[in-house]
Amino acid sequence: MTVGTIQSDKFQLGYKVIGSGAAAIIVGSNLYYSRTFSTDLAKRFCLYFIDHRAYAPASKPVQEDDFSLDKVVSDIELSRVALGVDRMTIIGHSGNGFMALEYARLYPSRVSHVILISTPPNLSADLNDKSEQRFKTEASKLRQEIYDKEISLLSSDAKKHPQEQFKYLLLRTGPRSWLDPFFDAAPLWRDVITHDVGFDLLWGKVFPDFDMKCVAAAISAPVFLALGRHDYINPPIESWKEYQGYFRDIEIEIFEKSGHTPQLEEPERFNEALIRFIQRHQ
Repeated sequence: MTVGTIQSDKFQLGYKVIGSGAAAIIVGSNLYYSRTFSTDLAKRFCLYFIDHRAYAPASKPVQEDDFSLDKVVSDIELSRVALGVDRMTIIGHSGNGFMALEYARLYPSRVSHVILISTPPNLSADLNDKSEQRFKTEASKLRQEIYDKEISLLSSDAKKHPQEQFKYLLLRTGPRSWLDPFFDAAPLWRDVITHDVGFDLLWGKVFPDFDMKCVAAAISAPVFLALGRHDYINPPIESWKEYQGYFRDIEIEIFEKSGHTPQLEEPERFNEALIRFIQRHQ
């Protein structure tokens, strides 16, 4: 295992490299994602877990324009070059999948495969409404009760941790995120830095307007989309139907015993599906 940092403007982008084989770059928090992917995957791939700047320490105060999607994608390219990776599979989980897609659109010669995990078509108000409706109609009464209790604690979280509201929002929405509504994700987030202003911009303004149809049509690499059956953060799985035809090559696999994070909730099946997909698209 190799760890280090890459300087980009005021940000120190952390990275962790595990395994050997074909390169796979996982975009997000190197700490969080190295805890959610099985080390067995490192027997087949060289896994590069890299921070994007919303997860990276900064030497100066940050502001909204530090976190444009263009800058985030440029950081991925900077990291690729610094780490000596020629061509890779790029992996993005949840909203980080939008970053992976945009990178694949802008740097097609560097991307062999795109892996999206629990990424919705966009974060629009319409799809958010569908997510809310699905949770109310399909989730068990117990799950909804646990969720309501957790969400009621957000205001106190904001007072105690005013600079980490995004992190605590993700923790409190756990009953919608995990197959096990009691799952405690706090250890996964230990020591993870978050810049709320960056997440407010990307998740609150950029990704709601993400043009999935336009981006999909421009992607030349084959795409694998992993979705959890019990992911109540995202809109219904059927929401992807109108977008599938815009991709040149996309495979969607449903993980029946997963919520929002199938690589951790069903690691063996996830690894098998990922390896099988890449082998089919050599």
